[in-house]
Amino acid sequence: HQHLGQEKFQTALAPRHPGNKPRARQASWPRHDPSSKSVAAPAHSLAVAELRDEGCGKCVRENERENFNWEKHLMLAEYLKSPEAFTHVMMLDADAALVHTEHNTLQKIADILEENGKDIFLTDEDWLQYGKGRINGGLIFMKNTDFTKSVFQDTFDAHLAGSAKLKKWRIGIEDMECSSNEQICLNDLFTGYGKDIFEPHAMLASGLIFNRGAEGGGEKLLGDPGIEVMHWMGGSKLGAGTALCKHKFDYTGERSGGYGCSP
Repeated sequence: HQHLGQEKFQTALAPRHPGNKPRARQASWPRHDPSSKSVAAPAHSLAVAELRDEGCGKCVRENERENFNWEKHLMLAEYLKSPEAFTHVMMLDADAALVHTEHNTLQKIADILEENGKDIFLTDEDWLQYGKGRINGGLIFMKNTDFTKSVFQDTFDAHLAGSAKLKKWRIGIEDMECSSNEQICLNDLFTGYGKDIFEPHAMLASGLIFNRGAEGGGEKLLGDPGIEVMHWMGGSKLGAGTALCKHKFDYTGERSGGYGCSP
């Protein structure tokens, strides 16, 4: 049995508005989180596109942030079509981390896809009171198939089309709009207008396991064997460095004095 390895790309999207200055120093913990661990993969390979939102204050934040998030889908389409011929591609927000270095979480997800006969692995927000069944766009994992190559180019093109709608999607949908944020588009595809075409190719896993929000006490569960991915969304980002670098478990592999946790 050959294991899924990974090649990791971290993309920083800086604000373009002249009044917005990127912070001089970013948090150190994303430089070396557990998701950077690689396993040699002679026949299987994975591209991990990881986004870092540089933050731009209040100015144009609403539209700019959503445009940054739409870049996830364009990057997924590009990596799927790469001449490197990745067997799997994953998009993981930079404020999330794989938190079990003792086993291969990505291989586990790939196996779940195979067992369910699906192409795309999504997670919901069931760690929130009313979040069950609602897709969170911070983790998207997929096999490299004709369907996945097309669908993420379709979603991006639909966003560009705005209220005019994308008339003919490559995957067979007609006249569907994705002018809001990318999570709403994914939810519409999975449970709404695009369900008949999209849902047979996708599955929705529990965020409690594969995309656990750190806010609301979630961070206290770091180290729980039932949580594969911890996600420091929103205001919880401020606690990510302490959680990963000061925890009794060595999440970076270099202790608190190593490169990943250095000031």
